[in-house]
Amino acid sequence: MSVPFFSAEITAYQPGSSSGAEYGWLTRPWLEIEPESGPAESSITLRASDIGYVAASLDNALYPPRLVEAISIDRHLALAPGETVTSLSVGAIRLSNADGAFDDISTDYSADARLARILYGVKPRDAARGILQEPAYSSLRPLFTGLAQSWTLSEASLDIPLRDARYWLERPYQQQVYGGTGGYDGHAGIAGQTLPRTRGGSSLNPVRSVALLLIDPVARIYQYTDAAGTVINLYENAARFNINAGDTADLYSGSTPEGAYRTDNSRGLVQLGSDAVGVITADVTGAFPVAGQINFGPNQLRYILTEDLQLSADYVDVSAFTTLTSRAWVSGWHWPSGDGADGVAAIGPFLRGLGARLLPRRDGRLAPVIFGALAEDATPAGELTPATIADLRPNSLGAPLDPPAARWRVGYRRLHTVQRTGLSPLLTPAQVQIAGQEWQVAARFSATVAAAQARPSDPDIISTALLVQANAEALADEISALWGTRRRLYDVTVPLEIGMRHDIGDVVRLTYPFGDLRAGRLGRVVGEQIRTGSATSTLQVLV
Repeated sequence: MSVPFFSAEITAYQPGSSSGAEYGWLTRPWLEIEPESGPAESSITLRASDIGYVAASLDNALYPPRLVEAISIDRHLALAPGETVTSLSVGAIRLSNADGAFDDISTDYSADARLARILYGVKPRDAARGILQEPAYSSLRPLFTGLAQSWTLSEASLDIPLRDARYWLERPYQQQVYGGTGGYDGHAGIAGQTLPRTRGGSSLNPVRSVALLLIDPVARIYQYTDAAGTVINLYENAARFNINAGDTADLYSGSTPEGAYRTDNSRGLVQLGSDAVGVITADVTGAFPVAGQINFGPNQLRYILTEDLQLSADYVDVSAFTTLTSRAWVSGWHWPSGDGADGVAAIGPFLRGLGARLLPRRDGRLAPVIFGALAEDATPAGELTPATIADLRPNSLGAPLDPPAARWRVGYRRLHTVQRTGLSPLLTPAQVQIAGQEWQVAARFSATVAAAQARPSDPDIISTALLVQANAEALADEISALWGTRRRLYDVTVPLEIGMRHDIGDVVRLTYPFGDLRAGRLGRVVGEQIRTGSATSTLQVLV
């Protein structure tokens, strides 16, 4: 009989110090004792397992049996359409330090924000010799790949908390600030403020009503993004400027006529020809500094992660974004100076606009996952039946998914500067109404749900970066098709080997001897719970 086992790998780093040993020829007396050099920087990998393991292909690397406590791994897809980032919680790796093996390492090295992996394997038993054989390292499968955090040493153990790749998103999205030295570096009053940022939009569907930041009061220069862009329309107190004096590469050369404006779209700048008498806003597009102008949501999301937030390919499953190319939905968003959004908040409107969730995969990379109502002829990736199910329990979905909502609303074409007072007297009543309305809304109402539920849920508007009505309506249709009927969530406990065959997003057929599950129902895996000390795992299946 084979025996499952778990192993852990944690990268630790020791910073080096500069050496004073090499001064050059004739810079010190002959035969003087050479000053001691500092240690060079180095990295090591701590390896451990629960029952011991030797990886032959890694020069017989030893994984000693130092894992002294089971590790909990919980991943759950965010189900409500207004949520975007899936939940993942991982316990700490606890390594035995009874013999003091980690006393020096814990002082000299650091594991914070370094690679950590938990692997699962099976040792086959050699019946003839009565021993367990060591499987090939390549056969081990990742349960978790992510980041270690600062460890804690005690007499008995070395405890290493774990985080997934979203750790890199939990930092300010806008980090470039004005120096306050004048010109394009901003006036002294905005020193230390972040630059505004716009990403996406198109000439036909721009990012609307962006508030411009005055960076040079004397030259009357404003900024709308931190890279290249385009000004489609310019407004003062919500009334449109009609005179565009053109685009230039240097707003400090030449002049802008009174009552008109010029742009330097290569820097995301606007110059007025006369002093403003109200709020200056614009409909704009915004490019990425390197990738350039990107109009569609999937690629915008990709470049926000890889370019703006500078996540490496080790933490982003770039190929997963190519599967979303069918959603060529025009999107865009603006973050004003001082917005304070972190990476998680920054990607939210784009994920919601795709109907997607950001999932940390078992290999440690972040990937977008989209799930909608299943087609009746969908092909399942596997079967979960009483032959493999150890236990099945219903779970609660909770509001706004249960009871079902009779109405779903998708917000699109956000007005980033809402103005209800101080408006230009030149505006028509219709223009006044538009200036005060933050969202345009694509709504779907189900009379069937309203009739069946005495008190249906009524979710808030789903805020998205979508800029086109037809795309918002398509998303509203998808949401209504999925959640316009009562769904059920089950916790299905199966042998660990079975659970490892399925990842979140997989379609499975669930069969169990009660209700409509007797005949089998197609469902989708939306969560998993693994305990390394257990021979089973629990899959969450939505049917």
